[in-house]
Parts: sequence; C-alpha cells; structure tokens
Amino acid sequence: MNIKLNIKSIIKFEQFTNKSFNEIDYTNADDLLKLMYCIVLSNNPEVFTYEEFLELIKSKKISKTISDKFNKEIKLIELFSNKEIKDEVVEEQQPEREKTYIKDIAAILVVNAGLDINFVMNEMSINDISLYMEAYNNNVKQQMESSRLWTYLTLLPSLDSKVNSPVKLYPFPWELEAQVEQDKTELKSMADELPDIFKSSADLIEKINKQKQQ
Repeated sequence: MNIKLNIKSIIKFEQFTNKSFNEIDYTNADDLLKLMYCIVLSNNPEVFTYEEFLELIKSKKISKTISDKFNKEIKLIELFSNKEIKDEVVEEQQPEREKTYIKDIAAILVVNAGLDINFVMNEMSINDISLYMEAYNNNVKQQMESSRLWTYLTLLPSLDSKVNSPVKLYPFPWELEAQVEQDKTELKSMADELPDIFKSSADLIEKINKQKQQ
C-alpha cells in the first residue's frame, strides 16, 4: 500500500472536511483518520468510501501498515521542515488570519506560475510550497515594477517635478511596508539619541551660566 502525503492527498482532505490543511488537529482521531483515508485514496488504485476505509482498518495488520508508513512520512516531512521559522511562529502571538487552503495555492502554482501539474500534485513536498510561492511572488513583483517603469517613462513629460521616480508615481504595498519599517527604525534611533541630546544641552546651559557668573 502506497502512503504519501502529497499535495493531491492534502487537497482531497480539504475537499472532504472543508478544513484548511493547517487546521488539522493531530490529537483528534477523526481528523487523522480522514487524512489517512485521503492519503490512501489518492495514492492507490483501489476506490472505496470512508465507511469502507473504517471497516478496512479494523484489521490490525492493515491498520499497523498504514499507521507505520504514515508516521514515517510525517517524520520525513518534519526532517526537512524549517524548524527555526516554525519555532518562531509558535513563540509569537500571531493575529488571526484568513484561512489558507493548499488547493488554492496549488491552483496558483499550476495556472499562474506554470508548474507541471503532475509535479505539483504528486511529487512536490508541502515543505517546498513556500519556496515556489516566494519565487512566483518575486516574479510578479518584478513584472509589476517593470510595467510601472514603462508607464512612468511614458508619462514623464507631463508629470509634476515632485514625481521624480516610479515609486512616487504609484507605490506598491510592499514598498509602503518597507518605508514604514524604515521610519520605525529611524524613530527608534532618534529616541535612543534623545538622552545624549538632553545631556549635551544641560552641559551647555551649565557652561553658559558659569560664564555669566564670572
């Protein structure tokens, strides 16, 4: 029996449960059974219902085979996962975000990014999704920035002198975020320097007062 946690099986799980993959509760037997069912269904030629699967795993031999292979698959995924990022996310209080479905990401990688559908569905590891999505997003950004540059050059003769760069014409969200972070850094630096400024001012006032007294 072939047990592989590929994108195809994750999409099956999301369709079956109407849950995003990151909502899986690994302490919940129902979630785990449904995930294993979708893995078995996606990677083997036999077709059976969930109820038939539950009957199937009543066999201790079959249940142990599936469980052992599933645990090995999870360990392999954990082995190649980015533990530093994972730990950082756990430590920090993360704001509630909109659910992200693997099925939507897979569609973007195939339709928009042009990756081979067989590779995405059957071969790509879930650990690699962030790599391909980052490359795709960077490519989109480059295309948008290139398009903005040509628009800027076309409109340049009629633009106000204050609009002296494509960014001034139309800043993208990631550029605004970068500017906010830069402003925060500069403000923090100024705040750190304030005690020194006050000390210098106090020393100067004291020196002037002493001169007046002489």
